[in-house]
Amino acid sequence: MEVKQWTTLELVEFLNSYNRVFKENEAEALKYKELYVKAFNELNKRSPLLAMVY
Repeated sequence: MEVKQWTTLELVEFLNSYNRVFKENEAEALKYKELYVKAFNELNKRSPLLAMVY
């Protein structure tokens, strides 16, 4: 999946969702760990201050 095409809002929404799922079901969240890292890195490039929240 190409996260570079996502809007900044979509990146933030995904990261929020991932963190919520991780708290509830870590095993389920780990399936999406690679996507989380890609989304975080893309957000960090676009908006480092916003990425600090995650």
